[in-house]
Amino acid sequence: MEEYENDFWGLRLEHCRKALEKNNFQVYIDQTVAHAELIFRQEIFPQLNVKTASWGDSLNMNSTDIMEYLKKNKAINVIETFAKNLPRDEIMERRRQAL
Repeated sequence: MEEYENDFWGLRLEHCRKALEKNNFQVYIDQTVAHAELIFRQEIFPQLNVKTASWGDSLNMNSTDIMEYLKKNKAINVIETFAKNLPRDEIMERRRQAL
């Protein structure tokens, strides 16, 4: 059964990769979260000129230390849109800025 599940998700992932590449996205796929984070830090991030960052509650960002990595970088303004201690209108303004 596990082999079938791996085949199913492998096919889905390959379909997704092809669709993204067809729309001119550069795609990176890896088997482990740790190596995916390494790809981000060593290959993707250095190519970008990031001044401001935010995120839409991505599971990928939550399962890696990428957001912590960005927050620690003093050259990047991270717009926190999920802070629990802020009033709703402030959160909505930050989400607007993040767009």
